[in-house]
Amino acid sequence: MDQAEQKRFIRMCLWLVRGRWIYLVGVFAIGVFTKMVGSVNIGFNFWLMVILVALVGGSNLYYGRFFKNAGGRSKKILLTMALLPLLIDLLAITIVAHYAGGVESISFLFYIYIILAASFIYGLRGSLVFAALSTLLYTGLVVAEHLKFIPHQSRYVFTNPVFQNFEVALINSTTIAISFFIAALFAGFIADLLKKQEKRLWSEKDKIRSIIQSLADGILVLDKTGKIVQSNQQLKAFLELEDLDGDEKIKDYLKKEKSFLRYIFSVNELPQLRERGTANPIIKNFSISRPKEKFFKVISLPLKENQEVAGIIRIIRDETREKILDKIKSDFISVAAHQLRTPLASLKWGFKTLLGDTKEKLSVDQKHIIRQAQSSNERLIKLVEDLLNISSIEEGRYNFSFVPVWLDEIIEEAIAETQIMAKRESVQVVFQRGAKPLPKISLDRQKFKLALINLIDNAIKYSPENRVVVIKTEVANEKVLISVADGGLGIPEDEKGQIFSKFFRGQQAMQKESEGNGLGLFIVKNIVDEHNGKIWFASQEGRGTTFFISLPLTIIN
Repeated sequence: MDQAEQKRFIRMCLWLVRGRWIYLVGVFAIGVFTKMVGSVNIGFNFWLMVILVALVGGSNLYYGRFFKNAGGRSKKILLTMALLPLLIDLLAITIVAHYAGGVESISFLFYIYIILAASFIYGLRGSLVFAALSTLLYTGLVVAEHLKFIPHQSRYVFTNPVFQNFEVALINSTTIAISFFIAALFAGFIADLLKKQEKRLWSEKDKIRSIIQSLADGILVLDKTGKIVQSNQQLKAFLELEDLDGDEKIKDYLKKEKSFLRYIFSVNELPQLRERGTANPIIKNFSISRPKEKFFKVISLPLKENQEVAGIIRIIRDETREKILDKIKSDFISVAAHQLRTPLASLKWGFKTLLGDTKEKLSVDQKHIIRQAQSSNERLIKLVEDLLNISSIEEGRYNFSFVPVWLDEIIEEAIAETQIMAKRESVQVVFQRGAKPLPKISLDRQKFKLALINLIDNAIKYSPENRVVVIKTEVANEKVLISVADGGLGIPEDEKGQIFSKFFRGQQAMQKESEGNGLGLFIVKNIVDEHNGKIWFASQEGRGTTFFISLPLTIIN
């Protein structure tokens, strides 16, 4: 008997101990009631009833206490202790049947409780064994009374010599015996089915528990009240907690990192999760400083039960290593970019000087080579600026200076700065103003213009020749909407989820334009986010892409 089976067995015995109280009180109530009527159970002394109830009740108290503390006992002891109360009940019911009138009484029905109890503990075989024992005891009682080995206790005041009629006594006894076996077969069959189903459920539960314990992420499952339903060892290792079982409030741990621990053990987000569903989890990032600095991502999902939200599933992911590597990478990029900035600026000045020097006559080929070098240098300068911007964004040093400006002015400036590329690519950029004039908006002029330039640059680069890039503005629903549409490649479905990722470039984009670093849209999104705005896109492969920026009017002065 493994640990899980032992727990199931003990739990079943405790249920039967509780059921025994119901049966005991019921039988006693029936006996008292029939005595009060006055013409029934005339041979059943009231104090004998009390003694039987006291004996059976006392044994039930003992067995209840035993099974509450039976964990770790051997299989033999558990099976023996489960058998004894059933045998005691058989004897007690036989005594009740004798004093209640033997074959004249309906007390044989009480045997069915024992048969049912045996079926739940021992299955089909157990129920058949106790059906046989019940039959032997009851039939033996009837035969003993018929042969006058023991005195018959009349059930009724009036004469009812059924016990003296052999045929009637035989028919009644046989019928009752068959009923016992039918009840035993039925109960045993149902009990075996329930046991098989329970074993299957326990097996599935063990599999799920093993999977949860083997996960690299911490798992915490809470019910509606905040009680811990499930957790794994990885979570305890992450949080450096010794125990999460039961109803422990972990007050000492909450004092260490209040915001993080109070969040993961709270159920305040149940209403939000009920609305979001499993497809839209709540994701939050935390950092803790004690006992050492760690970074965690917490993903919260609804726990469903019968189509209702019954609690919260939290996945706690330790991202400390990734954060450290990101910081090392960002530091390297920042240092490298700063080191490249000065020599690239010098090269830019040198190329400009060479091309502008009228004293030295340069051949056409020489000028062409210098212009190519100048173009490559400009691309490197742009890359360095993007890398420095990203480094500032990730370190929280990408400071914004908000001032009231006319949005259409910034759009026109961005278009003007992209005209050289547009002419080179044979693409026309058109600005279509909305019906309502654009209000003055409080934003960072340089950074928002950079975001627009990045969007327009992409639209120009990925549009075929002689196409039009359309920029539109609109004021509606308390928002300002800006769109930049091209008629270019479009974005494949499998790449749409990565468009705003750092260093990401699509396959078609790389084939059309080999140069690029995949940083532009990442920077654009961060700039828009800092302006409390939203950015998204609509794209159809082969038919072009439209990027939308929405700014709330709450930031408009």
